[in-house]
Amino acid sequence: MKHKILQCVTLIAVAVTAPTTLQAQAPNSNAQASIATSLSKNGILIWTNSITNGLYTIQWASSLSATNTIWLNSWDTLTQIHANPNCNTTTVPMFYRVQYQAATVRLGDAFFNDSSDQIPTNSILAIPTKSIKFDGFGNYADYSQTNRYSTGDTVLGVKTIKQEVTKNQSGYWTNTTYWWALDILGNQRILKVTHDGANTYLASITNTPTISKPASLSVGTTWNAFGAWNTLISTNATYGDYTNLIEYQWVSGFDVDFEYFQVGVGKIVDYWYTDPDSGWQRRSE
Repeated sequence: MKHKILQCVTLIAVAVTAPTTLQAQAPNSNAQASIATSLSKNGILIWTNSITNGLYTIQWASSLSATNTIWLNSWDTLTQIHANPNCNTTTVPMFYRVQYQAATVRLGDAFFNDSSDQIPTNSILAIPTKSIKFDGFGNYADYSQTNRYSTGDTVLGVKTIKQEVTKNQSGYWTNTTYWWALDILGNQRILKVTHDGANTYLASITNTPTISKPASLSVGTTWNAFGAWNTLISTNATYGDYTNLIEYQWVSGFDVDFEYFQVGVGKIVDYWYTDPDSGWQRRSE
């Protein structure tokens, strides 16, 4: 195989001096500053801090600005760059900082703070102020479902969002209740589940709560929750009159569902792949 020679390449050497003071990015906390003591040429960054409960994130920026520095947490902008037949250009890491995220409770490998029951406005998760009803359609036209949300409960010291799901399936009633919270990275984690009053799942200090919805995903990402495999299919899906939906595939054994969420609203519809004309749809309010 012949390797192509890149004709347009600019290499920039970066000199790093240490120690450098990096302010801990921890809203509503009295976290001390992190001190970068060494960034060696072999790629090892060393910093010191007396904090023991929380998480660190190494962020990077291509340039520094007094008012508008863009710090990134991932390499997403450096992957899948579309080829240009002439010269390709992109920003690359030139500066680094250590971001600290405070935590008040640790369960396994998950950390939670006092904002664990607060949903960002740009999330597909939501806490409606009133009950949300779903109507069955197709072969499930005589089914109905009600979701009630509330805050105020704590599980293992973590502030949670309580979601009660009551289903009426042709006169057969069931109730499943979830207590979930957002960890300090923004992942939705399930801490407790009951079905018709009986406990079916409970996290613990050593049992890391299951992730139901990760904080950030790219199309094609797959994760497992309670034995079911979830895959992000699209971030710009349509269903009926709805547009700009987030589409997930849910697979458990031979059961395959497709779920659609809207940012700031929550779930809109889900249906079974073997019968796309049957499923649950959010009732218009």
